[in-house]
Amino acid sequence: MDKFQTQINLPPMTRTSGSSGIFKANSFALDATSEELIPSFYIFCDNQKKNIRIPKDKDLFIIGKGEHCDIVLSDQSLSSEQIAVIRLGDQCFFMDRGSTDCVFFNGVKSRQTVIHQEGRMIIKVGKTLIIYIGINSKNYNDPKSSVTLKRSLNAVQEYPNNPEAELLIKSKSGEMASAGLPILVGSHKVCDYKVNGIEPFHYYIYFSPSGVFIEDLTHGAPGIRINDMNTLGATPVEEDRTISISAFKMFLYVYGNIASRCGSLFKTFEEKPALALTLLSSPEAGQLILPRSANKLIVGRHSESDLMLDDVSISREHAFIQVREKGLNISDNGSSNGTFHNLKKIDKVTAHAGDIVEFGSAAFLLHYAY
Repeated sequence: MDKFQTQINLPPMTRTSGSSGIFKANSFALDATSEELIPSFYIFCDNQKKNIRIPKDKDLFIIGKGEHCDIVLSDQSLSSEQIAVIRLGDQCFFMDRGSTDCVFFNGVKSRQTVIHQEGRMIIKVGKTLIIYIGINSKNYNDPKSSVTLKRSLNAVQEYPNNPEAELLIKSKSGEMASAGLPILVGSHKVCDYKVNGIEPFHYYIYFSPSGVFIEDLTHGAPGIRINDMNTLGATPVEEDRTISISAFKMFLYVYGNIASRCGSLFKTFEEKPALALTLLSSPEAGQLILPRSANKLIVGRHSESDLMLDDVSISREHAFIQVREKGLNISDNGSSNGTFHNLKKIDKVTAHAGDIVEFGSAAFLLHYAY
């Protein structure tokens, strides 16, 4: 492993014994008509619809079926801790930290994705649908401008001005084209394609490594019909399609070579990326990718350490780490200023994506490489 050498001068973090950072997730009725948009999670699970608003000072969320999670889901197919959501700087990390890989971000099965903090993410996990909305309409001069808001929500990735393929959805409600971003269809104001009288988030069309797909988000109630055929799950799109909700029809047109377009969009995609650390005091410094190894790596101030941290709070041989596929085994080596996991001092622990790891005063976010 290459030495990681950087000068770190950090004030000690304030730690409280047993602090978990958990907040009481107050649920609100799903509201599609209010002009105001507040950063929220929209949860659809077991025919329940909840709007959980994000507190201003809350930047870490653990989602799962465990009662200790920040957002507790009743879906028994999930792990106790399934998803970690971290808002860091102007970015928002979404990580699958469950015992099995079962999370789809914007239709793509992956362990992690990163978007702008004010963006939107469609998460499917088990039988649960979660829509993350990061935008706050109070930050915009014209909160009633759906065009302005949607431009921000979709400013997640940049695509070429002249893509080799794109999709166009059209009906009496208008039209919209996409060359890579998902198209979310529903009656809610943050949907890319808004249709009154249907579910707030009814279905979406997304690009993936294996092609373009249409997927119903209502579990068949009321569902959608594609070319007058009932459909469940993900339906591939290779040619023009007619999408019906009751008597309302939408037309999806396919232009260019979709397979080629998906290939170019996901040419660097990794379903199982390596673990990485990002220094919380300086996230712009970039990520440190950790190699998987059966051997223990030394973290310390000594120049021969595998992970060298040049800071007075770090002991010469501060701790040992062992990198696994989805976790990091950490052992303190009797250091002077301690090793911490999620603000708790530890002797030994297994950390997972979304956890905060501290060696002395150097605090890191553990996540997947991107």
